[in-house]
Amino acid sequence: MKITKKLFISLHTDEHVPPTLVQALRQRGYEANSASEAGTEGWTDADQLLYAAEHDMAILTYNVSHFAQLAREWQQTGREHAGIIFSRPFTRRQFGELLRQTLRLLNTLTAEEMRNNERISGMAETAKRKIIVGKLPQTDEAGQIQLLHLPDDFAWLRHFEAHHIAQFFNELFDALCRSLETDDWAGVTEIIESWKATAEIEASPELQEAITTGVDQLATDDTIGWSQLREELGL
Repeated sequence: MKITKKLFISLHTDEHVPPTLVQALRQRGYEANSASEAGTEGWTDADQLLYAAEHDMAILTYNVSHFAQLAREWQQTGREHAGIIFSRPFTRRQFGELLRQTLRLLNTLTAEEMRNNERISGMAETAKRKIIVGKLPQTDEAGQIQLLHLPDDFAWLRHFEAHHIAQFFNELFDALCRSLETDDWAGVTEIIESWKATAEIEASPELQEAITTGVDQLATDDTIGWSQLREELGL
């Protein structure tokens, strides 16, 4: 992929996104093309992403699950792309909302911030919170996680090691993708709350000691049954 330094995101849309979006974006001064214009209709998702990468364009798609998997594969093999933008499907009558969300994202991120990252269009409005996904915190040469740029809502991640933080963001991203397809956001909340509860344990030596003691007691069968406990309490 030819990489050029530029400010604004160039956008390629796959065949599921209406071509009228591209026309509306160009009317507003953005560089954009559609699958029908590029002659990529009927291409596989992998080839669509390759086309976008070769033309230094981020790709906008409704196909969350397939492109999320492609993003993982490209990251694991060190391949670079100009960005992947996920969106929930919009009907023709909802075109104005699709345009509004796309413009908000294009006006918020630069091309360099989008590069090799994934974003979910409209996430702030849909999930009622600002969540940045697809870009994991960086580590220094010693492998220590640098958390200076984590959103304030995720400050509790400081209690985890780097590989645990990476695991959290991977699970969060998967949950966001599932929620985008089903419009059920309970899974996102569950992921965040469960990790946050674990962070509270990591931050408390007293809780860690109590848990370790409980595990040791279970391992040595040094516990009391419910009937014995009731007897000791006089119940």
